[in-house]
Amino acid sequence: MMILRQLTVFFVGALCLLGFEAVLDYTELRFWSEEESREEVRKEVVITKEDVQQIRQELTEKIGSNPTPLQLESAISRKVENEVLVNEALLMGLHNIDSVVRQRVLLNMTFVGEDESDEVLLANAKSLGMFRHDIVVRRRLIERMKKIIVSQVTNAPTKDELLQYFQQSKDKQVSRYQRKKSVRLVHGYFLSSKYSIEKVAALHQQWIDGELSDNGMQSLADTVLVNSSAFITDSVVNKLFGEAILARIADVNLGQTNNGFLPIQEKSLGYHFIRAISFLPRQYRSYAAVEAQVRSDYIDEKRKQVLVSTLEELKAEYNVIQ
Repeated sequence: MMILRQLTVFFVGALCLLGFEAVLDYTELRFWSEEESREEVRKEVVITKEDVQQIRQELTEKIGSNPTPLQLESAISRKVENEVLVNEALLMGLHNIDSVVRQRVLLNMTFVGEDESDEVLLANAKSLGMFRHDIVVRRRLIERMKKIIVSQVTNAPTKDELLQYFQQSKDKQVSRYQRKKSVRLVHGYFLSSKYSIEKVAALHQQWIDGELSDNGMQSLADTVLVNSSAFITDSVVNKLFGEAILARIADVNLGQTNNGFLPIQEKSLGYHFIRAISFLPRQYRSYAAVEAQVRSDYIDEKRKQVLVSTLEELKAEYNVIQ
């Protein structure tokens, strides 16, 4: 009951965050929780053979093959967690106040021909197990419970916490705060319909020998795809020129590979000439440049940790029968 009481307090604080229509008095919510606790909402999760078979079948359809024992065990564990979340939502009386849940259940009861007040319909729905077994209601209760749990995490971490998280990410070589490796190129393209390979080869050699400058070579070209003053990433190079040229550029060593000049790259309609001018290695951006992303990632990770730890605490209160 300790975790239930804690979640009840978090629930009251989270009502506005979750978008409910009214903020409830704590004593009213506590009454609902205690009322549900006196009823048949037991701290027990039963996973039957039929449940396992259904989980196995759903996994098989999803992944296109028979699940491994580890995949099946993980799916069963998620099933247990969802049952716990639904149970806790019912214990807290969440189904009594969530407008989506109430509308869904009332709509279902209308379909079965009931013609009573809303409260009578809801009571009848409860006796039929609709709050526990209707798939839309279950998803809603699970979603709301998870939001209540993660609302424990503050949205205002300190700068020291963020700096520490950023440093730990660098120590773990997390790539999302790194600037991608990039290259600066001189490029141009000669159409084979206008230039023979012999003419292009002669111009290319003049360029290598310094008789033609980079600008002079580009001025003769039919097309220039990249600005030689801009650094572009491998993905952009691959998109513009293809994997073969990307691989050649990646192999360039400016101190040893003919000053960055690549051989003429012949294509179906013409000839690329390319020179790698300089490279920027993959490196971490400054904290100031990624602070917003660090804050978002920090909060997300803390929420995941709180969700996992709270679920483990809740599951420990349950007798899982399988």
